[in-house]
Amino acid sequence: MKGKFFWGIALILIGIGFLMEQFYAISFSQVFKMYWPSILILIGIINFLDRKSSRFGNIVLILIGVVLQVDKLNLLGGINIFKLIWPIVLILLGLKIIFSKDIFMEFNSHFHWKK
Repeated sequence: MKGKFFWGIALILIGIGFLMEQFYAISFSQVFKMYWPSILILIGIINFLDRKSSRFGNIVLILIGVVLQVDKLNLLGGINIFKLIWPIVLILLGLKIIFSKDIFMEFNSHFHWKK
């Protein structure tokens, strides 16, 4: 129910923003283009608080949102942020493999020595 309420409110607010732009009250499309990665960050944080949701997936979503938002706001100057994404993804996958109990438990449960 929370997800349904969240998405309904989000769509209403985005619709109001674009409607206000039609009446020349604000330039919502410019604001939306600049801050849309914040939506990814917000979704990741909200889902992170849900116990049934994947912690790793939400951390990745938050980090992707942060990287994209930093790029949109040009906070790192002339650094091409997209060249940093693949190394970060590889590091995160490596950490997931190292700290995930499920992968090693599954591997160990199928591997038996026979005499």
